[in-house]
Amino acid sequence: MTDAFTWLVVRVQNGVANAREREEGQTFVEYALLLAGIAILLIVAIIFLKDRIAKLFSGHRQLAPEPIG
Repeated sequence: MTDAFTWLVVRVQNGVANAREREEGQTFVEYALLLAGIAILLIVAIIFLKDRIAKLFSGHRQLAPEPIG
């Protein structure tokens, strides 16, 4: 999870640096900030819902047939 967050931060920093060099960069930065905000919300949601997600998938494990071999 830390690697994904670090990757996201580096992508945003690179996007901001590239946008400073371009005149149409304002739109790019707005989209980058929007994407970063959505990613952060998803990460927070997954952290808070991890127990429910685990229960959801653990119940289906019992219903799956055993693999052959």
